[in-house]
Amino acid sequence: FRDNFVVIRRAEGEYNFLARLVQGNSRVVAGERAARGQQVGRCGNSGHSTEPHPHFHVQDPANVLEAAGLPVVFDNVSVDGETLTPERYLERSMCVRKA
Repeated sequence: FRDNFVVIRRAEGEYNFLARLVQGNSRVVAGERAARGQQVGRCGNSGHSTEPHPHFHVQDPANVLEAAGLPVVFDNVSVDGETLTPERYLERSMCVRKA
């Protein structure tokens, strides 16, 4: 991922990983406290795709090479017109909107 990613600590043992950002365009620096809704970078691509697209996941340690993915919990969203419940997983072609 080189330098086009940001890792944000959410809690002990829980980190957000955002990648495929525009290289050299990070809006945060190491150690800075990020706020909800704060822009951390601009969406780009890895150079292996034709269009910009983000990569996001939640992981257990900060180092992506040592990490295992963790479940992602969304607040206040609907899926295909129905409120998302913790028991429902997102799948390809689902329409997700802010509730």
